[in-house]
Amino acid sequence: MAMKLYVVFDTVAGEADSIPFPSKTDGIAIRNFRIHLTSKTPDTHNDYQLWSLGDYDPEKMQIRPNLVRIPMEDLPLEVVS
Repeated sequence: MAMKLYVVFDTVAGEADSIPFPSKTDGIAIRNFRIHLTSKTPDTHNDYQLWSLGDYDPEKMQIRPNLVRIPMEDLPLEVVS
């Protein structure tokens, strides 16, 4: 089953996390991104962006690059303490 690879980009540091994570859908990746943000100070949440790196097929062990920023501006961010 093909999946997408995602990475969190820190705009202040100017670099992405060193380890991408797989997800079946953008929605699940967005949820995981939001969970990641709960470990950060709320006033820094806008410092981070979610990017899709492309598609990954684990059966063929192939990655098809397709760099796309996942827009978060229109999505409400609710952080549960």
